Amino acid sequence: MENILSELNNDVRGIFISIDYQRDKPTVLKSFHEHYSDKISFYSSIDEEHLKELAKNFKLHYTKTNDQENGNIDHSSLIYIIGKDNKMLGYISDEDIRTASNKIRNLLLN
Repeated sequence: MENILSELNNDVRGIFISIDYQRDKPTVLKSFHEHYSDKISFYSSIDEEHLKELAKNFKLHYTKTNDQENGNIDHSSLIYIIGKDNKMLGYISDEDIRTASNKIRNLLLN
């Protein structure tokens, strides 16, 4: 993701929103930030109601699990592309880095 962000305009930033608020506390998110680009901000849902709102707004599918080793929530994994007007332009999922980079570039430049 950092490679994609560095290729594009400096106005482009990444936002990571964790839906596993019970596991991804601020200290965990801080460690994510230290390992990734400073162009990516990290946030977490804050409670069950906020999680439901995120899921509804982003059409996110999730299921709570009891799998402590791999996380408490099994969820879809998409990267949303949102324009300056805060409208969703599209998303990427399992694309390779080149395809993802081209898709983001095309969405933002058109």
